[in-house]
Amino acid sequence: MKDLRARSEGSCVSNFYKSILDQSFEHYVGSEEREFTKLLEPTELKNMLGLKLERGPRTEEEIQEFVDQYLKHSMNTNHKKYMNQLWSKVELPSITGEFLATVTNTSMYTYEVAPVLTLMEHEMIQYLSHLVWGTSQTEGIMTSGGTASNLQAMMVARNTKFPEVKEKGHQGYGNLMPVVLCESNAHYSLKRAMNILGLGHESLIEIQSPTNGIVSQERISDEILNQKNLGRRPFLYIATAGTTVEGSYGDLSAIGKLCREHDMWFHVDGAYGGSVLLSSQYRNLMNGVEFCDSLSWDFHKILGMNLTCAFLLVKKKGVMKSSLTSGNDGYLFHDDDSLDLGPKSLQCGRRADIVKLWMNWLAVGHDGLEKRVDAMIESAKVFAELVKKDADLELMFEPQFVNVCFRVPGNIVEPIRVKLKERGLGMINYSQNEEGPFFRMVVSRPDLEARDHQEILSAILKTYHEVKDDH
Repeated sequence: MKDLRARSEGSCVSNFYKSILDQSFEHYVGSEEREFTKLLEPTELKNMLGLKLERGPRTEEEIQEFVDQYLKHSMNTNHKKYMNQLWSKVELPSITGEFLATVTNTSMYTYEVAPVLTLMEHEMIQYLSHLVWGTSQTEGIMTSGGTASNLQAMMVARNTKFPEVKEKGHQGYGNLMPVVLCESNAHYSLKRAMNILGLGHESLIEIQSPTNGIVSQERISDEILNQKNLGRRPFLYIATAGTTVEGSYGDLSAIGKLCREHDMWFHVDGAYGGSVLLSSQYRNLMNGVEFCDSLSWDFHKILGMNLTCAFLLVKKKGVMKSSLTSGNDGYLFHDDDSLDLGPKSLQCGRRADIVKLWMNWLAVGHDGLEKRVDAMIESAKVFAELVKKDADLELMFEPQFVNVCFRVPGNIVEPIRVKLKERGLGMINYSQNEEGPFFRMVVSRPDLEARDHQEILSAILKTYHEVKDDH
């Protein structure tokens, strides 16, 4: 047995870890050929993996055994039967970019330590901003995901509408009670942000969403006026472009108009659905986005990037930095250099997430991403038609995006889902409303065909007939 501690960076060690990289690559390439992952109980899985930390090093044989078990029992999210989240199979150029970012190990706070990466991120922000506002004279930052983007957007909005809060805290509100408005089906990260920002959950006013997730302009207007009549100050409206369950889009033009009338910051949470901006055919779902003040947009959702790859874009230059900067950072930011991204970020150390997106963009271009978005939306329509043709299934509403929500008789959802996972037949998520639980199918990859859709529907129906008598 070989003790890795006894040898440094020799060729044998290098070859050993190179073989693990090769094994990982082959694991990725063979994702569709392997059986879909069967989920084990935590205790069984922990014992099987030997998850116990020791003071000394392990042998190559022990490390190899761990890698084998790790790959075997990790969820095969690259398989077609994985339909559980808003993301699935990652694309090879993105994996390559992730590796490049890892081996060049640096942080994104200054041009000095990340010159190439800084220029790349600026270029991408300008390109995406032009898709949103028709101009690149904006600003933005890559974040760890939609939750972080929403948090920072809410902070920028708060500090813009209440400039004294940054220095004085709650005294900066004066006698006003600030409130934030959103739809009831908005992402749960908004409540977390309200807590972090000290605004409190009760100051998040959630307007009840109908079954299809689309709140009318009238209901929004009424609630804004209602909050004002209560003596509160609505300063921010957050519209969701592509809700996580329904995949629905509100009327951004109408909401933008209301926000301008009432002097409210308008943030669009497009973490999930923002990618239709890449499509000339479907970008109309976000008509009016040009009126927003800020936008969250995740490229790791349905665009095939590694987790995570996300942006916060802001229309007005300068507000991100002014909302964040404070003293005691002179050791890091030596010059007033507009290229430095660090002063705009909530983070100090930040990964170079731009490389994975840049590599994928080089491989497929805007045109390739557009085709991907179009293919997924069309595929969701095919799935919806299959649901409508089956007498045992109920399509809840016509899909706008890549989500298809449907019911089985008796609302027997969770038992079916559990058996599908246990048998390795697929993984599909569910949600519920006042009428009970329902399946939420997400078409998050462009290569799903009608036969793939029929296969998961057949598995659901077969399992339903097995369990219905027990419920």
